[in-house]
Amino acid sequence: MNRVKLHFHAISQIVGSIGVGIIVLTDEAKERQISVVCDAEMTDALCKRLQKKDSEDVHLAGALSSFFKQNETQVEVFIYGIQDGQYCAMLLDADSLVSVKLKVCDAILFALSGHWPIYIDEQLMRTQSASFDSKQEDRVAMPLNVLNKDMLKEALARSIAQEDYKMAEYLNAELKRREEKS
Repeated sequence: MNRVKLHFHAISQIVGSIGVGIIVLTDEAKERQISVVCDAEMTDALCKRLQKKDSEDVHLAGALSSFFKQNETQVEVFIYGIQDGQYCAMLLDADSLVSVKLKVCDAILFALSGHWPIYIDEQLMRTQSASFDSKQEDRVAMPLNVLNKDMLKEALARSIAQEDYKMAEYLNAELKRREEKS
């Protein structure tokens, strides 16, 4: 299995949405990016973590990271798929290859807390990533299949209100595809 190492680039809140944030992760060359949607609580936790210096972190992600480091365990985050509009992730013990599934935003918080590496399946990166342009920090490209149903419905309503019927057509098709699947 081939993988691509990712680096945290930024987190920001989506303007006009209620409590939704986007995490941007880039490849090492900063040529491609993936965008991960997270809720308000996780957005706040990540922002607080980014403001914190490397002092003792008593929150769960920081405490577990400290525990693993004290036990000389090499841990990494691996993003391996998409299910129901969410990336799938796991924590992986690099030595024993023991893994545990985890919500992707929790996994990213854990990785940032302990400076652990984040990887993504190479094929997933190819299909889900967009070009990264550091000059356009105010715009984030995101595939539709990583948005949950509520976000798709909100985007659909906004597209119709803005008379962007082509985008509305794409969003409606994705909603119908998911309804047929379930």
